[in-house]
Amino acid sequence: MHTKAALRTLGISKTHPTVKEIKVAYLKQAAHWHPDRWDVLYKESATEKFKVIQQAYHALNGGSTGRRPCVYRPPPVPLGVNLGIRYTIMFFLCVAALHEKWRQAQALQSSSTKTT
Repeated sequence: MHTKAALRTLGISKTHPTVKEIKVAYLKQAAHWHPDRWDVLYKESATEKFKVIQQAYHALNGGSTGRRPCVYRPPPVPLGVNLGIRYTIMFFLCVAALHEKWRQAQALQSSSTKTT
């Protein structure tokens, strides 16, 4: 289950919930939708909803209580920013390498003209 969908299922409106907020929301929803609390007519639909709530909690909690929860975070800085810096550095390294080759060629040419 996707993280945003899991947050919606548990009724969490924040995009950066804490571990405690996730647990409290899960316990509240689980207590409300537990199949034993519902009449026979609604028990099947309550069971389905309870399973969805459990899946949402396990998606956010990482499947066990001992692991760090996977709370939703906004995407990182776009790659274009980092790539711009990388390409700039690569460009200057290439220019430096070409300049070095040009200087070696000039040195070779000047040494060959001096010997003749």
